[in-house]
Amino acid sequence: MRASRWTARIITAVIALLLAPIAVGMVATGGAQWRFAATAANAGLELSGAIAPGLQLAIGIALLVGIVLTGIWSSAGLLAAGALGLAALLFSSVPALMMGMYRLLANSLPREWLDGLIAGVPLTILPALGGLGLALAALRRRPAPWRSEARSAV
Repeated sequence: MRASRWTARIITAVIALLLAPIAVGMVATGGAQWRFAATAANAGLELSGAIAPGLQLAIGIALLVGIVLTGIWSSAGLLAAGALGLAALLFSSVPALMMGMYRLLANSLPREWLDGLIAGVPLTILPALGGLGLALAALRRRPAPWRSEARSAV
């Protein structure tokens, strides 16, 4: 029984550590491109350019929902995503470090992902996932109220 709990923790943590940065990047990229397409549509241009960014935004949100749903199995993945949020907080609190990472990753990541990282998309999404993980972990450790009442009645 214990092995399955550890397996669930490891699998959900790996899922979150792999998918959370991808999801945040897709939300940042899709959101920025969709905003540009919507602004162009307000200027009288066609809105058809917003379909691909909207789809990318929807896929990023679906990945985030998938990470949240792994919390049913174990809250370790959500806590790992929250730890990524702490790393984002560290980078944003030291601007020289953030700009150094921006330059280092400029050739390997799309510009929109990097702009989304600097704009604070991870600072809003990842701590929220970590908070969900803390809430789930606390809920799992708290005894059910009906069980404690039944024990006191006996």
